[in-house]
This record gives sequence, C-alpha cells and structure tokens, in this order.
Amino acid sequence: MSKKVSSFFRIDEQVFFTMAGVSLLAIIILAFRFTTDRPCAPVKIKTGTGILTEGVAVRLKAETERGESYSWNFGDGTTSEDATPSTSHIFKQAGRYIVSVIVNGTCVDMQNIVISESAVVVNTSLHPLIIGSDTAYVNEALTFADASATSTSWEWRFGETGIIDSYDKTPTYTYTTAGVKKISLKVNGRPDLVVQKWIYVIDKEAQKAAMDNAKADATRRKTAPPIVFIPSAPTAPPLTNQQSDPVKKEEPKAPSVTADQLRMLLFEVVEGTKRAEDFSEYLCGNLSREIVYNGSPIAFNKMCEDLKGIKKKRINKISVVPYRNGQTNCIESMSVTVDKKKGIFGL
Repeated sequence: MSKKVSSFFRIDEQVFFTMAGVSLLAIIILAFRFTTDRPCAPVKIKTGTGILTEGVAVRLKAETERGESYSWNFGDGTTSEDATPSTSHIFKQAGRYIVSVIVNGTCVDMQNIVISESAVVVNTSLHPLIIGSDTAYVNEALTFADASATSTSWEWRFGETGIIDSYDKTPTYTYTTAGVKKISLKVNGRPDLVVQKWIYVIDKEAQKAAMDNAKADATRRKTAPPIVFIPSAPTAPPLTNQQSDPVKKEEPKAPSVTADQLRMLLFEVVEGTKRAEDFSEYLCGNLSREIVYNGSPIAFNKMCEDLKGIKKKRINKISVVPYRNGQTNCIESMSVTVDKKKGIFGL
C-alpha cells in the first residue's frame, strides 16, 4: 500500500512573531515622529511703527504658526530666549543691525533694521530773547530787554566798543556812530546761551545834509542855461587875392524848420518812423554833429539811437532849442531835453 504526501506547507510560528515585532516597531517609530516633529511654518519679524531710536525699547514680534520657542539674536552681540513671539530690546548706539529669530529650533527669519540717533532736547525757555527796535539814531538813547524767564545774569555787547557794555536785564545804550551794528547777549555765563540781533544806526544830521545837497544839485540842473557849442575859429590864414579862386563857391543852404517841427520829428524817431538820416538836410549832412542831450554833450545820431529805446508812453514832453548858422541856416547845435513820466515808485 503506497504512502500519501500532503501538498500543504506549514509556516513556522517564529516568522509570524518576527513580522509582528517589526510592524509594532514601525508603528512606535511613526508615533514618535508624529508627536515630536514640528513643521517649519513661515516666519516674519515685525517691528513697531515709527522711527527706531537709540536708548529706546524696540518692540519685536515673530509672526508664525505653532511657535513654541523663540531664539533671538539682536545683531549687537546680545541674544534672548523666549516662549512668546514678542520681545523688546534697547539698542545703545545708532546704526544698522541684522536681527534674527529661530522658531522651534528650525525656522529662521532675519530683518535689517536701522536705529537712529536720539533727538537732542533743547530747553528753549533758557535761551535769551532780545526785545528792542531794529533802528536807532546817533546820540539818541535806546533801551533793550531780555524776555527769557530763567536768566539770572546778562552780558550785553552793542557792537560799537568791542567790550561788554552792560550787565543789566534792561540796559540803555546810546550809539555815537552810524551803520549796521550787531548786538550780542549772553545769559547765565553760558556760551551756549547766546543770541544776536542786527540793528541799523542812522545819523540824522548826515542824512539831512545829504538830502539838502541832492535838492540843491537838482535845482542847479533845472536852472542851468543850456550849453551852446560855438564852432571854433579857423586856424588857417585867410586867402589873399592871389590865392582866391576866380569863382566863389556857394555855401549850401538848409531848409527852414521850427523847434516845434523838430520836436514832432523826434517823436517820430521814438516811434521808429524816422531815423537820424531824415535830419540830414537840416544839419547840412553832418549827422555826427555834437549837441546837448539832457544836459550832456552827445553826437546827434547817437541821441537818435537812444530815443528809439524809449517807449513813447513814458515820455511826458520833448523840448528842442536849435542854434543855426546865420548864413547857411544849418543847425550847428541844439539842446534837447526829454522829460520822462514817473512810475508808481518814482522810477
């Protein structure tokens, strides 16, 4: 009788135990990783609004999610460990600093911040304030005062003697010379508590004399007679009978023109419708003849150029006095005065 062989293979129990142990170990490792791992969320450092200054606490905050620990480095050699996202730090010196934070030991952010110098606080109540006129007169007393409330001593220099002129709070001073003077006041003996003021000193007598001289000069110019230029006498000896030509040369004759007509023609020069050449026949062709224009000698054609530069509406009137040659009727010279209108400022 033959022996039967079974086709079922039996797996050893140790294999099952080994597989179960490996699976359990994997589950334990995954659980440990799940409970200890912290994902790195985005981190952003925020600072307080406004200007950051030295010596003043700066508020810093690390904006992130699931943060549990915060390690700060302030860039000035100091660090801080915090459990909350907000912290503060005082920077002792102005400058640029790189501040960094590490969240949960892995997530990092850095921020470049600028610390400005602290503002200097000045107590303006300590500074002096000069009260007094901006104008003074020679040999007339003038009083000044200091308006500061905390001053206890005063040193006044009025810019004329080079020394301290008064130690009073409300001094009186008399200037002996005219001109611009600088007043200086130092209070409480401190060189940082000094104020200056400029004042103009007027000499009434000198001013009056200058005005009188100007008026007298203007009067002389108005009453002075016009300057008449008389042609110089010939230097050559007269011709003798033997030297004279048999035919006598006839001198050119200039057409007659009145002073009013000359005045109207000069107005046309101002308007630009006439030129110096239009006066040639009256001047016998000598356009560079010297005349008197507003009290000064000038060539006739130069005067016409000056008239063209004057606007007609600025002219009040033109006065003309011609001086003629009795034989040729040529205008040998003339006196021209242009009276201009005054503007609103007397110009």
